[in-house]
Amino acid sequence: MEMEISPPAIEIIKEYETLELKAYQDGESVSIGYGHSNLSGGEQFELGDTIDEEKANELLLADLEEIERIVNQRMKNYGVTFTQGQYDGMVVGTYNRPEKVKSKSLYETVASGDADAINEAWDNTLSDSDKEKYPGLIDRQTAEKNLINNKEVTKDTTATMEEEPNPDYESPQEIVPGFDPSQPTDAQRVSTPRLDPSQMMDYTSQVPLAAQNKAYGRVRQMLEAQVNKQKDIAGHAPVVPGVSPQVGISFNKALEIAFKLLGR
Repeated sequence: MEMEISPPAIEIIKEYETLELKAYQDGESVSIGYGHSNLSGGEQFELGDTIDEEKANELLLADLEEIERIVNQRMKNYGVTFTQGQYDGMVVGTYNRPEKVKSKSLYETVASGDADAINEAWDNTLSDSDKEKYPGLIDRQTAEKNLINNKEVTKDTTATMEEEPNPDYESPQEIVPGFDPSQPTDAQRVSTPRLDPSQMMDYTSQVPLAAQNKAYGRVRQMLEAQVNKQKDIAGHAPVVPGVSPQVGISFNKALEIAFKLLGR
């Protein structure tokens, strides 16, 4: 079965290709949309022709079909197999500079998975003069290497946690001096995400440590608020804000206790 480019890789192409809705002179050819060139075949345009963004997307997908066909054929001819990231990187690179990323040796290097060798070989697909003349290509080349070296594998997690957050969830707040956990302001209130115990390990293994620390701070505030509420009813002095009522408590345990207190 032939491989297909992933949606995130398509977005990388769109990010680094300037969207032009009016046909323009591009070297010896005429281009439009996301780098669609008359030299690439397919639909032809004349200077001054205009399109909308929907048409630009259509042209891009059509151009990528041909690029994907070429990359898949070379993989067969060269006897190599790619991961999804390696394939995506090769398609993105071929779309931008097809003559520079077509050699068998480059395909074999990418398939090897040797990050150092891949980075060195991929860097050579851009000449020093191109880097100097078109500095934006350096960032694009880095994005391609990140795809090939699987440095984008956490992108879906990032999108879930940050780009498409739970509408009932607000970003955790840092603990500030003088904060009274029993009297949170509206801005400080937070709705906890619905995680069952089986999801807690997945959460802590995927979320960066800094984000865990922020979440832990909010969990600690909730615990302090509950403890102070019970101490107030019993006539005891409240705990000092910012000092955990349970020293050495693990992050998972804090989540478990907090969810129980919240009736989750």
